[in-house]
Amino acid sequence: MRRIHRDAYWTPPEVAAPVFAHHYFPEPVWEPACGAGNLCREMAAWGYEFVATDLLEYGYPAQRAQLDFLTDPPPGPFRSIVTNPPFSRPESDGRPRRGDNPLRRFLRRACRHYHPEHVGMLLPAQGGLQDAYDLSLVGDMGLRLVVFPHGRPKFGHGDGRPPRSLPWPAVWFVWERGYTRPASIVPC
Repeated sequence: MRRIHRDAYWTPPEVAAPVFAHHYFPEPVWEPACGAGNLCREMAAWGYEFVATDLLEYGYPAQRAQLDFLTDPPPGPFRSIVTNPPFSRPESDGRPRRGDNPLRRFLRRACRHYHPEHVGMLLPAQGGLQDAYDLSLVGDMGLRLVVFPHGRPKFGHGDGRPPRSLPWPAVWFVWERGYTRPASIVPC
């Protein structure tokens, strides 16, 4: 599958809603890869207080700042991180870097560096489950919930082309600091 310029895969509402229907994230919530704001709009619909940032500017009016989640300090206090992270990290010209694994870097940074109470990430099912239990990435965050959104939703790109499905299922993984029981699996 050809990568979309600047890794813009906007989260469809039908993908975002199931995680909020099955898990409460302590507020405020930080969305560090807000893109066009689709996930943030869903958080607002569920009544969440949130802070939206992104590495690049995509025109979402509530985006507080352009921040690099992997290097910059947070935009303020938060208790949870919820995001559909980039699957590749763009260069300054927007092209994906070769050989970089930003999903694992996002997960490690979220769980081990920022120390939130809860982390929710939309990840590819094929590698996400393996990473979900990797203690070098998640530290003392226990996998609490795995939510499988229904079907193969179509992700928009913000470039005028019609949305399309990913070649793999996208799954929500939710970690909670200190959680030690088995994770709940929720098919939607």
